[in-house]
Amino acid sequence: MWLFMSETIDVPLAGVESIPEGGMRPFPAGAFEVLVCRVRGELYAVDNTCSHQEAKLCEGRLVGYRITCPKHSAQFDIRDGSHKNPPAYKAIATFELTVSDGAHYVRVPARKPAPNPGIGPWPMPRR
Repeated sequence: MWLFMSETIDVPLAGVESIPEGGMRPFPAGAFEVLVCRVRGELYAVDNTCSHQEAKLCEGRLVGYRITCPKHSAQFDIRDGSHKNPPAYKAIATFELTVSDGAHYVRVPARKPAPNPGIGPWPMPRR
């Protein structure tokens, strides 16, 4: 899922080159916390927050291109942010990574959009 906003900023990512193959590391980036993952020599950047119940994906598992949420095992593809199984039914945001003069940058919206609640948590009806 891409966040469409006209204003973006490029945030430097110090130390991204030290992420090992199959590893991941969270970085603060403006109003976001971005999770950078290295798979098959390529770097990918996604929102570090699960779309189901806002758990930190950096505390989960990365196997191939799939990251698994530590809270309820929802899975996402780090290449495009798509959800791969319940309980999540919404994708996570992906972010563009660039390299300029040997430094790595992530492009994020200048402001975080208002929350758009997905599946759960929600109030359960009383009986």
